[in-house]
Amino acid sequence: MVFVEYYFGILKKKKYMQLMIFFLIIFLYSFGWGLLTPIFSIRIQQITKDVLLTGFIFSIFGLVRVIFDLPVGLICDRYSLKKIIIFSLTIYVPLIIFYALVNEFRQLVIIRVVHAIVAVLFWNSVWTYLRRTIQKRYETEGISIFSFFSDLASTTAPIIGGFIALFYWQLPFYLLSLICLMLLVVVHFKLPDLKITTKHSIITLIKEDISQIKNLFHFFLPFSLIIILFFSIWSFFNNFLPIFLNEMGLSYEYIGILIALTTLPIIFSEIKIGEFIDLRGKKYAIVIVCVLYIISFLLFPLFKNIFIIFLLLGIISLSNIIFYLSTNSIIVDISKNEQRGIFTGLFSMLQDIGIFAGPLIGGFLLQRVSYTKTFLFCAVLSFIILVLTINLKFKK
Repeated sequence: MVFVEYYFGILKKKKYMQLMIFFLIIFLYSFGWGLLTPIFSIRIQQITKDVLLTGFIFSIFGLVRVIFDLPVGLICDRYSLKKIIIFSLTIYVPLIIFYALVNEFRQLVIIRVVHAIVAVLFWNSVWTYLRRTIQKRYETEGISIFSFFSDLASTTAPIIGGFIALFYWQLPFYLLSLICLMLLVVVHFKLPDLKITTKHSIITLIKEDISQIKNLFHFFLPFSLIIILFFSIWSFFNNFLPIFLNEMGLSYEYIGILIALTTLPIIFSEIKIGEFIDLRGKKYAIVIVCVLYIISFLLFPLFKNIFIIFLLLGIISLSNIIFYLSTNSIIVDISKNEQRGIFTGLFSMLQDIGIFAGPLIGGFLLQRVSYTKTFLFCAVLSFIILVLTINLKFKK
């Protein structure tokens, strides 16, 4: 209760008042998708019946997003963010139900491709909206609050989703569709639209953005590799985690409970984590993440004890939040207000390259070698990120 009062106390500050509806929308959206967490990966595996094909289904999501991230980023700088969010929610309403109804691999591929395009529209517009609204010197705090509401919802919802799936496994999909329908109404009537930040042509915008990236080239190249490698590991682990836990004998509801319990304590510390990042620096924070990742992935396949798994999942969750806050606030640091859309698209594209590569490579490795060697590969990638981060030239 103290934590809730603390966060709502921060929201009452003048600089966040206009974002209260926005944060509520993100909370409900994340809660809806969180309902699917215990069952979604298992549902995909039931249709594909093969870990490599499952990896392909998860990877195609990232591949399609890579193609659309930059164009959508340009659209976000040029057109109404509110209308883009409304359009994406409209498509989500029927799309989610199809996940519960399909039984063929080809149908699943089509749904996954459409889902990826809609996700680009939704998340790029949402992140652009946030980055344009928060004040630059408070970027880590603002992103921490955004992350708190998103993570709180997506972490508590799996507990409910797991129990619901026990009684009727399709119900979480129908509930998410209903939530998107409700959000569609809320966004239309309650979310303030932002003024379009530029009237320049698309060609002019592209030239300005290329010029900015050239100026940051010595920073941006290693930073891009860091993002791609991290999200390759993140995507592989998060997508296959419910399958790992299910093979250990955990049912849907216990998978949801375990994921929630390992993340909730960290979520309530996100503002303090943001303050720590601002105090010690984003580069230092990412170095800590790399060290924790290396240790966790070396130990994870060696233990079947649920308490040790619980501890390692908690460490990985902490690492994810630190990295998430650090890298997202860096994007605010290096971009101008009128470039937030394209830089959001560029950042999302780098993430999505990792989201595409991670499950595909991970699924291939799981099919060809042992779990232990696959996690060892994750530890090696984490070490490469560590080296790149140590040599990263960044003032803040």
